[in-house]
Amino acid sequence: MSEPSFDGDQTVSQRRDGAAPAEPPPEAARQGPRPPEDGSLEMGSHAGGARASPGTGDSVTAIPGEEPTGPFLEPVRAAAPSRERPPSIPGYEILGELGRGGMGVVYQALQFSPRRSVALKLMRAGAHPEMLARFREEANAAARLSHANIVQIYEVGEHEGRPYLCLEFVAGVSLAHKIQGTPQPAREAAALVETLARAMHQAHERGVIHRDLKPANVLLATDGTPKVADFGLARLLDADQTHTETGEVLGTPSYMAPEQAWGKSKLRPVGPYTDVYALGAILYTLLTARPPFLADSPLETVQLVASDEEPVPPSRLQPKVPRDLETICLKCLRKKPAERYVSAEALAEDLRRFQDGRPVLARPLGKLTRAWRWCRRHPARALLLLVLVVSLAAVSLSLWEARHQLEVAEQRYHERHEAVNKYFTVVSENLLLNEPGLQPLRRELLEMALQSYQGFLEERGDDATLRAEVGRAYRRV
Repeated sequence: MSEPSFDGDQTVSQRRDGAAPAEPPPEAARQGPRPPEDGSLEMGSHAGGARASPGTGDSVTAIPGEEPTGPFLEPVRAAAPSRERPPSIPGYEILGELGRGGMGVVYQALQFSPRRSVALKLMRAGAHPEMLARFREEANAAARLSHANIVQIYEVGEHEGRPYLCLEFVAGVSLAHKIQGTPQPAREAAALVETLARAMHQAHERGVIHRDLKPANVLLATDGTPKVADFGLARLLDADQTHTETGEVLGTPSYMAPEQAWGKSKLRPVGPYTDVYALGAILYTLLTARPPFLADSPLETVQLVASDEEPVPPSRLQPKVPRDLETICLKCLRKKPAERYVSAEALAEDLRRFQDGRPVLARPLGKLTRAWRWCRRHPARALLLLVLVVSLAAVSLSLWEARHQLEVAEQRYHERHEAVNKYFTVVSENLLLNEPGLQPLRRELLEMALQSYQGFLEERGDDATLRAEVGRAYRRV
């Protein structure tokens, strides 16, 4: 099996069958020009004029595990003219270029009817057939959805043989930009992810799986309303998926679910639980300002996600994270889909319970389950621990047997001592002392008692009480 190759970004598109990787999907509608201090254009998923080459991952420098730009967007100087003449698309006036990447260009435009600002995503000329298929799939996916918290698609068209999407224009920043390495308040994080979960539940009900949810793909309008963007990797559950059933690893490593990292969609198909995992990863990032899994390279991150390694509990990174919210977050991030929430709606309802101060339904893993998973992750350590436990058990058993034998010996000693007192000394003193003609028997019993006491002295010569009894026996004899 060939290993994925990466171009320095955190967005993966690699075939496991050795074929050339497909270019990443287009970025969703982004925010309008907002020049930062260095004069470069700031997009919803771009912080402080971050740059990348066309075709790299669509993320943010502010959050570990995400790169600054997307496959469809490369920030350009706010005052700089477009590198090519903007197209003249009937019904639109191009206002400026928002960004570009390996698949095409995104423009801010004015739509004439109805009159409104929009984002135009235009596929580049001569695009690969698989890119065109994904572009059409994004259009089909977005066209099914109408929700206040999902970036809307207004029109799908074609200009001079190049398909384009007319999308809702969101004049704000991305969630990744908002986080900027700063953990967010717990209740605010819970409310935001609840909103996203309800939006994704509607998408799931309409047969659309996003497959690339992450902070960079959540846009925040000027009033703070979150909107899910970029359905470029979306999967339609009722459509032919031949171009995504070839063992590809698709998504952003730090936010992809294990079933995506495994790259075996026929054996472990993605589903609503895949987006539930990503929502949990977003919640984790909101609470800790870092994704649940992050390694030195995208490939190593994918391997971490695909392994049995569990994420570090958020409270270890941020001690003030409420336990119930942490439990909800970690339930979303379970490696096995069946152990996550059954739906995005179920996640939203548990987040609502947390905000209302009611008991949540999520439960942390039991001690035995955690121990078993630790053994699976660290078999060598587990084997060593087993050897130590068995050795300790053997030593403990030996000590117990020795102590038991000592106790038995002690009990037998006391029984013998009691017998000597009762049947020799006491009988000879109380019953035979004044009986005529029985003095020889009394003397014989006392001598037998004296022999027994001498045997006791050989066993316990340091017993003062025993020495006193031996003295008395001598005097009687």
